[in-house]
Amino acid sequence: MGAREFRSSRLRNHDVITFAIDHKHLAGLARARLVEDFFVEVSRVGQLRNRSDLTSLVASIEPQSLQRMLATMTSFGRRGGRSYAVFVKQDRDRPLHRKEVSKRLDQEIRLQFPRWRANDPAACEFWVFWNKTASVNLRLTTETFKYRDDAPSERFGSLRPTVAAAVVDALDCRNGSRIVDPMCGSGTLLVEALARGYRADGFDSDPEAVSIASRRLGNRSAVAPARADETFSAYDGLVVNVPWGGEFEAVDPVRTVAKWRLVPRCIVLVEREAPWRRAFENAGYGVRVVDSILIRGRWANVLRADR
Repeated sequence: MGAREFRSSRLRNHDVITFAIDHKHLAGLARARLVEDFFVEVSRVGQLRNRSDLTSLVASIEPQSLQRMLATMTSFGRRGGRSYAVFVKQDRDRPLHRKEVSKRLDQEIRLQFPRWRANDPAACEFWVFWNKTASVNLRLTTETFKYRDDAPSERFGSLRPTVAAAVVDALDCRNGSRIVDPMCGSGTLLVEALARGYRADGFDSDPEAVSIASRRLGNRSAVAPARADETFSAYDGLVVNVPWGGEFEAVDPVRTVAKWRLVPRCIVLVEREAPWRRAFENAGYGVRVVDSILIRGRWANVLRADR
């Protein structure tokens, strides 16, 4: 997509990747499936310690410099308007309180755009990302972008599309491979598998889940009730979010992996890695952790098991 100069940082509950990209390539960003939001950077300061630094931070908030940014925002589906909101996200508490940062940014917006009114939700959202450096950013995407223009899943415990995309990416199978999710829930992993050119089928023991996934996927994927005698021998890969947490019945790793033993590659999202690693290794797989993902305040591991 022509992106370059990547930098990564972490805020509370947010990972931020900053990069440069030519304006002609912006349209391609809408196809990115591992990102929940896009922002365009308005200004940045190396330190944010006092009011003088705040003045430097908000210096670029003026109509002429924002004109092209606002036009870019509308191309991502956000409608222009005269309402705004201010948000401050930081990595930790600091001597200069975030409320003071928010107040100073709010004052500058009111000064430069006197006809605008504060509101939430707003047509324009200004976000301050503050860790080692601080930046003001204009949000380009809408709330629906993180769900890829699909409604949020109606079933409790369903993965967000970006998390599902990261799990499916770990499959790394050839285009057209036949993939199965034996505990498909509402079908989010299946949606992401189809988006990558796989042929994908799903099973689930919960009739409600089968109904939701079938309705969501239509004729793009076969979804059926789970069968105790299913061997999954026809599949090139398996991807699954194993039910975890107190809301779901525990799944036994040994008995479950025994049902998958004919699948050459399995990608499993689990909270407790050790019992699943042992089960796969005892079944003849080589196992490694390929990613860790924070889900509802708890860390889960993405395990890749290969024969």
